[in-house]
Amino acid sequence: MKTLLRLKHILNLFVVITLLSLVPSLNAQSTQSLMEDWRDADFNFSARMMASDQANNIYVLGDTVVGDFIVIKKFSAAGVLLWQTSYNPTERLRGVWIAIDRENNPAVLASIITGSNADPAGWLTLKYDTNGTLLWANSLPGPFSDPRRVAVDGSDNVFVAGRMWLTNATGNTSLDSVLIKYSPNGATLWRASFDNGNGTAVDEPYSLVISSDSSRIGVAGKSGNLFMALMYDTNGNLLWSNTNTSLYPSNDLAFGAGNVTYFATGVYLPLDPNPYRMAIAKFDASGRQAWIKNYSVGDKTYRVKTDSQGNVVATGIDLVGYTDWMTIKTDANGNLLWSQRYDGGRNNDEIPTMLLIDSSDAVYVTGTGGPNPSTGTVSYLKGVIAKYSSAGAPQWASWDTYANGKALALNAGNTLASLGFGYLVTAHYTQTDLADSIPAAPTSLEGAVWFTGSSYVVNLSFADNASNEFWVDVESCIGAGCTNFSKTGQTRGENSTDFRDTNVVRGNTYTYRVRSVGFMGSSAYSNSVAVTLPPAEPAPTPTPTSPPLAPNNLTAKALGNSQINLSWTNNSVQDGVKIERCMGSGCTNFKEVFAVTGGATSYTDSGLAGGTTYRYRVRAYNVAGNSPYSNIASAKTSRR
Repeated sequence: MKTLLRLKHILNLFVVITLLSLVPSLNAQSTQSLMEDWRDADFNFSARMMASDQANNIYVLGDTVVGDFIVIKKFSAAGVLLWQTSYNPTERLRGVWIAIDRENNPAVLASIITGSNADPAGWLTLKYDTNGTLLWANSLPGPFSDPRRVAVDGSDNVFVAGRMWLTNATGNTSLDSVLIKYSPNGATLWRASFDNGNGTAVDEPYSLVISSDSSRIGVAGKSGNLFMALMYDTNGNLLWSNTNTSLYPSNDLAFGAGNVTYFATGVYLPLDPNPYRMAIAKFDASGRQAWIKNYSVGDKTYRVKTDSQGNVVATGIDLVGYTDWMTIKTDANGNLLWSQRYDGGRNNDEIPTMLLIDSSDAVYVTGTGGPNPSTGTVSYLKGVIAKYSSAGAPQWASWDTYANGKALALNAGNTLASLGFGYLVTAHYTQTDLADSIPAAPTSLEGAVWFTGSSYVVNLSFADNASNEFWVDVESCIGAGCTNFSKTGQTRGENSTDFRDTNVVRGNTYTYRVRSVGFMGSSAYSNSVAVTLPPAEPAPTPTPTSPPLAPNNLTAKALGNSQINLSWTNNSVQDGVKIERCMGSGCTNFKEVFAVTGGATSYTDSGLAGGTTYRYRVRAYNVAGNSPYSNIASAKTSRR
């Protein structure tokens, strides 16, 4: 039931509106294409969904884990809080979806939860009048029951889709897809369930869409872990179903002319180098499968819409290390017209959540994504809105710490509203029709060599002149004045002013340049800077692990009556050679008399007695030990 706002709550709300709603946020990235008109930031609630009515009023749905109740707010297009109401029964609740009828009355869907893990335990459907007064409520508690969508047709009937724990006629119990129709005054008109596999499969809807003529109600979801497409008439009769086992679950559907339908899905082609692919399945009004097309640019399709020309627009994900958004457009026959990737950050999963098309067939996508911050937690996500022209050209992108990312609503006067991906933050924007710009180029690039204590690196610094960049690319080449640049790396995220290159070699000169990269493209390059690293030190001589080989070819020659010259051949690298001698033609009592260092191959033994025979032998040495002895050589000095 509607809860009256206490005075304290009103005063707190007034402060929030005054401080946060009427002033553009400092957390928002600025773009000349989009002007923020106002925002309401309520950090007491989590955001669930938003919608707008025919008068361009904005409705937002949130909930809180403190008390487990839901809140609904209505804002005027100018940002005035027209009313706020909460629904706080004995059951614990989580908000799910909100839809607006022709009389500007909101229909609200919530999940009844239980347990410490907030497990789904029932459906709750509410309808309020345009002033926030509760008109009716319908509670359907049940184990594992989980509502997913609420929608309103052209006669203000309310349709709700979700899963319920049901027992079929054969006694088997399973989770089945359920669709319920309520009259505008809350009377249950019919309930239709779908049980594929006689209770052996989980049948669960993910999306509910009503055709523009209100004659068809389409449900997309999964049967087992694979595809499910259901089509009902206004009386709850199942017109056709499709549970193609070659397709992944369907996350969404869209109607085309003549009530053909397009279902967002994915395929797996095990023999293909890119096996996971985005896919769209088309069915005619009778449920006959017209075609299934897959697209290698992405892995899975999440949302799908049709434009005024009968073309199909879809957004999903592509996994390249981390997931990126991938938005595609095809003609009515599934031929790919264009594709666009949103990759604002290389260190987090970026997930699209909602897709809209305006009257000019321009495409809007919102979800979570980058850019990453230049410091702090790299995986920090932002709420993002990206716009493409009908031809697929990027128009602008805007990201924010708290706003955007959950839902969008397009309104009159070239305006749009967004709901934050975390807290209940509502923002309202006006498009200026000014083209967004390529990021401004960095300037004042400088480089310096720095020793880390174990290796040399190059530290770069530069001035960041852009407010709309994802990151800064760093390029380099070897040599002063070189021009064959290639990418060395990129900064962590937006607003970076430095970069460290660790992949450098001593003695080389590196020339660097940088440029900003954003949604609209890459900036011009900065100035270039050359950095020279210190020369490399000589490689140290390796420590021997075994003694050297023995010298050979030792010869001895007398030089007069007191000297004998020795010479030999070395056979390995060594620290030196030890020389031993004894006196007499048959002597064996050798003693070391001298040691030469390094690779010396000769020695003159002096101070000898005249007319005497001396015998010699040598051996090489290193830190590992001595070599074997050489051959023995002898010589006799002359008499005096």
